[in-house]
Amino acid sequence: MGVRHVLDHVTGINSSPQGDIESLATRVNGNLQADLFIDCTGVASLLLGKHFGVPFVSRKDVLFNDRAIAMQVPYAADNDAISSATIATAQDSGWVWYGNQDQSRGNKLPERQLREGAQLLQ
Repeated sequence: MGVRHVLDHVTGINSSPQGDIESLATRVNGNLQADLFIDCTGVASLLLGKHFGVPFVSRKDVLFNDRAIAMQVPYAADNDAISSATIATAQDSGWVWYGNQDQSRGNKLPERQLREGAQLLQ
């Protein structure tokens, strides 16, 4: 299919005469031409926001949680199986995410859930 994933930093956007993105200037790989670019520049929104002028639309009014605390938890035993997928489990006050790594599980808990848990321990 000719798909190529390139990990680099976008330093500029080169436009075609019609205003489309012709290529991306990058720190390490130089100019990259493609038929499709996916904006993975996070809150900087270099392609959608800065190039095309698509405004950021906040959804804070409907998000019950806009923060999370991430932590790594070691496996109970060195020979515990490592899941091949990320698992997200709904909780009463948010969700818990388990992203497995070689030495530990990455857990993400909503800040409100952590506060409520801390209050229960007091």
